Amino acid sequence: RGDTVFAATDSGLFRSVDAARSWFALPSTQSWGAVFDLKRSGQFEILAAGTEGAFASDDAGGSWRIFSPLPQAYVYELFVTKAGSIFLLTGKSLLRFIDKSSTGSVSLNGGVNAFRAPCQDQSGNLYTVTVYGLLYCSSDDGLTWTSWNTGFNYTTGIAASLDGQLFLGTEHNGVLSSRDGGHSWSPLARQFPGVY
Repeated sequence: RGDTVFAATDSGLFRSVDAARSWFALPSTQSWGAVFDLKRSGQFEILAAGTEGAFASDDAGGSWRIFSPLPQAYVYELFVTKAGSIFLLTGKSLLRFIDKSSTGSVSLNGGVNAFRAPCQDQSGNLYTVTVYGLLYCSSDDGLTWTSWNTGFNYTTGIAASLDGQLFLGTEHNGVLSSRDGGHSWSPLARQFPGVY
């Protein structure tokens, strides 16, 4: 809202109401420990994720409620789709919530593979990738997924551009791009030692 800005830290959240000129801690978040990600959503004003799970606020951070009490508390990333579904990345699982009253469901379980944060292209297709290069794609907002191997180990992230191009970051092969939904990849920048 206006000049309000939030900062995620190792000790909860801080908020500024004067465009980051001054900051104050939000006491109700100090027990959370590290906060890894913040997102705005159409269903909630603010979503926060960290070592204690995921939380939601409808009043600009004044009060918070638990959004996902997870057996594995760590939530590393949040992602909100164009349709409004909320995905929580716990490392080896991708959880999907269709609205604020749902209990969530496991959209993907990676077993020994850790997932990277999902992305979405202009057509609404969702993509995520595991550390060992297994690419997943969903055209129905995460209800079902198809997967195939990119051929690259130690992938670090995936992103989509406005024109539908996909970009894949890797530790050993630099940045790669794909114009066919991730079925084939071309080197874009090999000079980087590791892309994160």
